[in-house]
Amino acid sequence: MSNSSKSGQKAIIILGMHRSGTSAVSRVVNLLGVDLGPSLMPAAPDNPLGFWEHKEIVEINEQLFYVLGRHWNRFLTPLPENWWLREDIRPFQQRLVVLLRRDFSDSAVWGLKDPRLCRLLPLWLLVLEEIDCQFYFLHVIRNPMEVADSLNRRDGLPRNASLILWLQHVLEAERETRGHPRVFVTFDQLLGDWRSAMQKVALGFQWNWDEAILAAGPHIDPFLNLSMRHHDRGAASGGDNGLMPDIVARVYDAVVHASMGDQDGMMSVFDRLSHEMNAATRSLLGELVVPELESQIARVMAAERDVADLRSQLSFCQAALGRIRESRSWRLTSPLRRIFDYWTRNKN
Repeated sequence: MSNSSKSGQKAIIILGMHRSGTSAVSRVVNLLGVDLGPSLMPAAPDNPLGFWEHKEIVEINEQLFYVLGRHWNRFLTPLPENWWLREDIRPFQQRLVVLLRRDFSDSAVWGLKDPRLCRLLPLWLLVLEEIDCQFYFLHVIRNPMEVADSLNRRDGLPRNASLILWLQHVLEAERETRGHPRVFVTFDQLLGDWRSAMQKVALGFQWNWDEAILAAGPHIDPFLNLSMRHHDRGAASGGDNGLMPDIVARVYDAVVHASMGDQDGMMSVFDRLSHEMNAATRSLLGELVVPELESQIARVMAAERDVADLRSQLSFCQAALGRIRESRSWRLTSPLRRIFDYWTRNKN
């Protein structure tokens, strides 16, 4: 697969599970000169320093999940086989190509961050191949128990469900980015010494960030305040006081090892761990729970689609009623309506 650019334009795609530090990494590379686009998601109470995500791209990715009958935190089984080749997905590919050309055609180095990309990479690789730029992947890894703690606090997700989602995001993103320039960075490495972490990224991508790191230091240092870390279990993985399941601990160890430079040597390990995913899913949630949970999720999503349709119909009716009330005939017949209302109230 080719990954070259006649224009010399570069793109960095930031990958990682939700609550893994991808927002912090995105802001850091942004301060180092990477354009993240003209319209970013607003900050929120759970992420007061900003998400640093392209708002329209997040919306399109969410629509993709909707068409596939999924939601980022509501699916535990794999996406449909070869889903990215379906006819109803093709318009999404075209929309994304148009959007990227519109918003980044004048940017020498631009970037994207959305945790949903980890699951949607097969389509995004097709999109990126159509863009005249050279693209790179930056994987951001955080202790999965910290991720689970954060998701439980924010969304009320059960720990094991969060761990399965973490496994899916990490393993699928690793598999789909093979053969492309990529670097793994842990959240601990970023907070411990962001300069070394970004130098490692630059070395892996064969970029020169020396001057950018020097210039951006006064802005990045206060941004990466350790107080932003609300769930700190340290760098320990295996066991984590007996709470981290074995499959999760081994995947975490593997990606931490990859972040230290031995990516090629870890591929066979990742392959073996991926094959264990289905068994791990049933082990974490229970053999009978998974089908029942997926059935409930399908019912909930069907109900959400019905609610969305009803809201759309209500919005249409409200708009039509507003036009009627603003019309000349509505004003002219106002006396008749008052007489009718009076007669209705007093006819008995």
